[in-house]
Amino acid sequence: MPAHAVRTFLGPEKIIGISCKTPEQAQQAWVDCADYIGCGSVYPTNTKENNTTVGLDGLKTVCMASKLPVVAVGGIGVLNARAVMEIGVPSLKGVAVVSALFDRESVLIETRLTGSNIGGT
Repeated sequence: MPAHAVRTFLGPEKIIGISCKTPEQAQQAWVDCADYIGCGSVYPTNTKENNTTVGLDGLKTVCMASKLPVVAVGGIGVLNARAVMEIGVPSLKGVAVVSALFDRESVLIETRLTGSNIGGT
């Protein structure tokens, strides 16, 4: 469902994100009035079956085409979060670390480890 249709149901105060793998999808998300883009899967992940990866080059391409903030998703954790954040595009605003947290004993510890690896807290 396009973001503008979702906005009709949820109202102007809700934050709406759109999943994108291509520059064309990123441009459409802008037209459809999304608030941000989730781009990926950057790396292989077990959280979704049959999910093709875009890699760092695909992420960078989508970011460069986007007028919206972008969050990188898919297979990102403590060992590769810094490489993702260092692709050098201003529209990349963060990473989603679902795979890093999935089935972990302590979500808090894993979150802090990933954040400290990319210079956050």
